[in-house]
Amino acid sequence: MAYNIDQSYITGQDNNERGIIHFHRIAADNTQIIGQSFTPALAGKLNKVELYLKKVGTPTGNLWVEIHADGADPSAAAQQGIDSATVDISTVTGSYTYISFTWAAGIDLTPGVEYWILLYGDQTYGTTDSVFWGSDWSSPAYAGGTAGRYGNGGAAWEDQAADCLFKQYSDDVPITTSGDFKFI
Repeated sequence: MAYNIDQSYITGQDNNERGIIHFHRIAADNTQIIGQSFTPALAGKLNKVELYLKKVGTPTGNLWVEIHADGADPSAAAQQGIDSATVDISTVTGSYTYISFTWAAGIDLTPGVEYWILLYGDQTYGTTDSVFWGSDWSSPAYAGGTAGRYGNGGAAWEDQAADCLFKQYSDDVPITTSGDFKFI
């Protein structure tokens, strides 16, 4: 099956590790969930996302992605489809790189409707072990959504003035036009 990029935000990485939006950890007092909303344009099924991740220290466990409907708290909004396949944190490097999360069966999404990519994990962390999701704090420009988080010592979802770097794929082929011809 061919995967075609539908939505993405791949520029503007600040490399600012103090921007809590991309600090993913499980602590004794909360679970940190981070996410990026997006608005698909293609009608095909979502079958893969890539997140710009790196690890610090030696966290162990697995990461996975869930796609949720938009809402005041996307982590409590309806999940679309099932969880992605898990990714073993040991395969995440110490440098930012795109990590793929895939689904065995694609997820039906409605073009023009906002959804959330939520990053979850069951990892065990020490105080210096974490996973970072690269983000743009200084000049976020993705028009189809925003970054957000749950946790951070509180129990409420917070939208952020930032965008996390991601690629969202569909099994629909984008159509482009040039004059009287359509290219598929």
